Amino acid sequence: MSPNELHDGEMEWEWRTLRNPNLFMNRAASELQYALQPIADISTGKTYAYEALLRNVEALDCETPHEVFDKADEIGCLARLELVLRAKAIEKFLAVPDAAELKLFFNIDGRLIERDNSLLAETAALLMRHGLAPSNFCIEVTEQSNTASAEAIDHFITSARTLGFPFALDDFGQGYSQLRLLYEYSPHILKIDRFFISSIQKDAKKRLFVASLVDLAHVMGMRIVAEGVETVEELHSCREVGCDLVQGYLLAKPELDLDLLPRTYATITGNGERRAGRTSADAELVQAKFDKVATLQEDATIDDALGIFVNSGQSVIPVLNTRSEPVGIVRERDFKAFLYTPFGRDLLRNRTFVNSIKRYVGWCPTADVNARLDRLIDLTTDGLDDGLIITCGGLYCGFLSTAALLDIANEMRVRAAVDMNPLSKLPGNASINAYAATAMRDDTQDRFFCYVDIDSFKPFNDTYGFRIGDRALILLSELIKRDMAQPGAFLGHVGGDDFFIGVRGEDVDALVMRAEEFRRNFSAEAESFYEPHHRRQGFVLARDRDGNSRRFRLLTCSVSLLHMPQGVTVDDTDALSRQIAMVKQKAKQDPGGVVVRKYRPGETTAGTGISGRVDYSAAARVAVGNWPSIT
Repeated sequence: MSPNELHDGEMEWEWRTLRNPNLFMNRAASELQYALQPIADISTGKTYAYEALLRNVEALDCETPHEVFDKADEIGCLARLELVLRAKAIEKFLAVPDAAELKLFFNIDGRLIERDNSLLAETAALLMRHGLAPSNFCIEVTEQSNTASAEAIDHFITSARTLGFPFALDDFGQGYSQLRLLYEYSPHILKIDRFFISSIQKDAKKRLFVASLVDLAHVMGMRIVAEGVETVEELHSCREVGCDLVQGYLLAKPELDLDLLPRTYATITGNGERRAGRTSADAELVQAKFDKVATLQEDATIDDALGIFVNSGQSVIPVLNTRSEPVGIVRERDFKAFLYTPFGRDLLRNRTFVNSIKRYVGWCPTADVNARLDRLIDLTTDGLDDGLIITCGGLYCGFLSTAALLDIANEMRVRAAVDMNPLSKLPGNASINAYAATAMRDDTQDRFFCYVDIDSFKPFNDTYGFRIGDRALILLSELIKRDMAQPGAFLGHVGGDDFFIGVRGEDVDALVMRAEEFRRNFSAEAESFYEPHHRRQGFVLARDRDGNSRRFRLLTCSVSLLHMPQGVTVDDTDALSRQIAMVKQKAKQDPGGVVVRKYRPGETTAGTGISGRVDYSAAARVAVGNWPSIT
C-alpha cells in the first residue's frame, strides 16, 4: 500500500469513527481531558472554586469544545457525551485537596435544557457516590440557553434547585436573554464577561456598568465573578467596584497539572485586601440589626422545624445546605395544620407521611452584608413580608426582619438629613471627609480632589440680596450635578459657595475639559441674575472686605483639582487639605480659572505663598496643545 493510500485509509477510518456514536463515545472517553482554572476570593486570595474546561478536542478532529458537542448532537449522542464528561470533570476535581470544601463550575450544553433533565439526577447520584454534594457542582448557564423554551428553562432550573445544585450565569453581558434569566431566576453566581473587565480601570462606563451589576447582585444574594482578569490594574478596579471573586490569567491559566495550582494566590494578597469603602458603614448598620436566628439543614425533618417554631417564637426559619449556604426559608404559617389541629402530630408519626421540610422550603430574598443600604430599602416597598437572609462571602450570616429593615430606613433618613446641605441637597462635610479619608488611602487608580467656588460671590450677594445669592448657589450645584457627575463621582457641598467633587480613574485631559465647559456654562447662565445695565457694563460696584468701593466682574467660578496619582497614598488629612488650598489659591489667580496640580508627598507649605509650580492649567493646555511634562 502506497503512503497516499495509507493516508487515505486513515482519513476514511477517522471519518467513520467520528460519525459512529459508539466509536465516537469511545474516542471521547479515552482522549478528552479537563483542565481546571481557579476562581479565587478577591479579598483573601483563597481558592473558592475551579472551572472545568475541556481540552484535547483536536483528537476528535475539532478546533473548539463547541464543535465536539455539535458533532455529538449531529450523530445523536449528546446526552451520553455530557454524562461522560461530567464524570471526567468530577474525577479531575476529586484530585484537588479538600475538594469537598470547594465548588466545581461546569458548563452545560444549552440544547440539553430542552431535551433531557434526567442528567441532573444522574449527576447528583454520581457526586454522592464520590462523597460530594450537589452544592459542590455549580452549573454554568450561558447565552446558548436562549435556544430552549421558557417552560424548559423553568423546569430545568426548578429541578436543579430541588436537587441542591447552584447555578451561575456565565459571560453575563454577552447576550440579551441572560437579563431575563437574571430577573426571573436569581442565580447564585453572576460571571461578568471579559469585555467589561478588560481595561476597566481606564473606562468609566465599564466601571459604572459593573458597579451597578454588583449592587444589583448583592441585593439579590448573588456573588459576582470578574472573568478574564489579566492585569493588577484590572484586579484593583474589580475590587474597588465590589466584585467578590476573580478568574483569569493574572491568577492562573487552565491547568491539566493540578500541582501547579496553589490554594491561595499571592497576586491578590500581595496587592491589598481593600474593598470599596462606600459600603463599610452600611455593613456595620446591617450587622447591628440582623438576628442570629435558629436555622435548619435542608435534610431536616418537619419535627425539627416544629420544635423551633414552638420553642423559639420564630415565624420563619432559614434553611441551609451542608456548606452553610442559604437555600430558602420555611414559614410557621405553612405548618399550622400540624401545630393547631388535634391530629397534626399524629400525622407526623405516620410512617407513610414524608417527614421532610424540603417540600415546604420557600424562596426568600438574600442579600450580601456589603450590599448598599438604599438598594436593600427598596425591597421593603416590594411586598417583603418575612424579611431577608443576610450572607457574608456567600455563607449564611443572619436574618434581617422587615421591622429591622424599616428601622434601618429611618436611621438612613436621619443620617442623610443631618449631613445634607438644605440648599443644594448634596452631602455635607461629614460625607466629604469620609470620602476623602477613603480615597486618599486607596492607591489603585488616579484620584482627583476638586474644589469649586464662586468668584466675587460676596459683592454679588451684597448687591442683590441673599435670595438671589441662594439662586446662584442652586444654579452652581445643579450644573455640578449635570456637568461633573460622571460615573463614580462624589459630589458634596462644603458650605456657602464652596463645593467638593471627588473623581477616580478619569483621564486628566477629559476631566479638565469637562471642568472648563462647566465653568463656561455657569458664567453664561449666571448673567441672568444681573440687571441689564450690569450685564452691559460687565461689572458691579460694591465694597470689598476693607470697605473700599471696587469693580467686581460678573459671577464666574474657579475649579481647583489636586491630582493624586495611582500608587500614592496619604495618611495625613491636614497635608492633603493644605495642598488643596494651594491649588485653590492658584485657580483664583489663573485667567482660565481651572488649575490641576499633582500631589507632592512631603510638601506642607501653606498660607499665602505657593511652594512649587503648578503642573498644568487650562491656559497652558490651550497654548501648548498638550500637558507639560511633570518634574
